[in-house]
Amino acid sequence: MKRVFALILIAFFGLAACSAKSVATHKSGALPSGPTIIKVGAQPCASAPGAGSMWVTNYGSSTISQIDAATNRVTATFPVGLQPCGVAVVAGRVWVALVGDHNVVEIDPVSGRVLHTIPISGPVFDLQAGFGSIWVNDHGSHVLRIDPQSAKVIATIPVGNGATLYGLAVTPEGVWAADTTGKMISRINPTTDRVIAMIADPSGSPYTFAYTTGALWVSSFPGATLRIDPMHNQVVTSVAFGSTGSAGGDPDALDGRAFVPDGDDGTLAAIDPATNMISGKIRLGPGYLVAQAGFGSMWDCNFQGDTVARVDPSQLH
Repeated sequence: MKRVFALILIAFFGLAACSAKSVATHKSGALPSGPTIIKVGAQPCASAPGAGSMWVTNYGSSTISQIDAATNRVTATFPVGLQPCGVAVVAGRVWVALVGDHNVVEIDPVSGRVLHTIPISGPVFDLQAGFGSIWVNDHGSHVLRIDPQSAKVIATIPVGNGATLYGLAVTPEGVWAADTTGKMISRINPTTDRVIAMIADPSGSPYTFAYTTGALWVSSFPGATLRIDPMHNQVVTSVAFGSTGSAGGDPDALDGRAFVPDGDDGTLAAIDPATNMISGKIRLGPGYLVAQAGFGSMWDCNFQGDTVARVDPSQLH
């Protein structure tokens, strides 16, 4: 998830992996007293909140697990297709990106039945929702826009020349794509479906995103987290935290802070946008590298195992 292209090695040979997720923030609610470890399927790749549950894709099991956020118990497990990763819940439906099948599927959360299957030209790692659409990439040079009502691709947006796209983000300022080989971050205008800015990664290869108000955070391999001013399309600082021996961890935001996992040792760090400094850390263990906010907690997938850690963000002060 460093090169003949680490993401391909990671995803297809199981060395590591991560998937970007929704960058919306979530309000705090009732929290567990400490990290709660929940067993799901093999190689949990990403998670998303929706309809009272957290949904976790299990890359190694080709399933998706439904976790009751009130009890931290898995209440259902559904087969979804080969090597699921990115996931989002939109209008009561669960959308999943399938790396192995090169598809995006829409799932009924009650029955687990696949309602629609949308073919994509390549392995689909990341999936984001926003601006009335589902956004995915083909792990090549295109971002695809899907209409969730018709379950059809309504725009195919070229990004870069020979790019290898991985992480996506949807923020109030637009749609963002990380080109890990070209070492660029592209901004797409969702009104025109065109790239309107490209930002060079000064640290290395950009992977995945988180968003706090007025700040786009990018995990950059090796060992950095970039802060981008999304209004002016500029890197304003780089925080020296992140993976150095594997692909960059997948961050998310909660209560105004960015939470960044280190894929090497499983440390989860909180970055305070007011200071651009780390305000707290917690060590979960190797393999925990895909963070997602939901139900007042940060959920971190252990791609090297079969568990998800639910973390009270107050522990990172």
